[in-house]
Amino acid sequence: MRIIKLSPKDKDMTSRAMVDSFFTGELHKREVPGQFLLTKGRIRENGISPEEMLVFSYNGDIVYLALSQSERLKNNGPESNEYPFYFCVDITTIVNGKGNLKQLESELKTNKHIVKTQGWPTIKDSPEIKRIWNQFRAK
Repeated sequence: MRIIKLSPKDKDMTSRAMVDSFFTGELHKREVPGQFLLTKGRIRENGISPEEMLVFSYNGDIVYLALSQSERLKNNGPESNEYPFYFCVDITTIVNGKGNLKQLESELKTNKHIVKTQGWPTIKDSPEIKRIWNQFRAK
């Protein structure tokens, strides 16, 4: 499971409405559907796998859950200088999330800091992690 912290400092995510528009529209319309662009150093090579559970947060709230559809790939598109890599989100698995990162950190009962880190933490997938991940799906 990877926690992806969306930032209001990102020009495409300056408001919650923009985040919603990105997940309900933009990701579906991209030349490569589900293409999630990455800045250099955001996810290392072999750092994400197909079918990995994803948690997307915005300002500490869990806003969407999905599965990844690909590993990290090289971006050859027009934004490749700013975003040299990408991975694909399986757009058929995107669902609304609920709760916040503090609650997720508490449920995980791990010594990994999720709330206070600027990075995108990963937790090794397991049946227990999948159960916890599913708890944060909005009904």
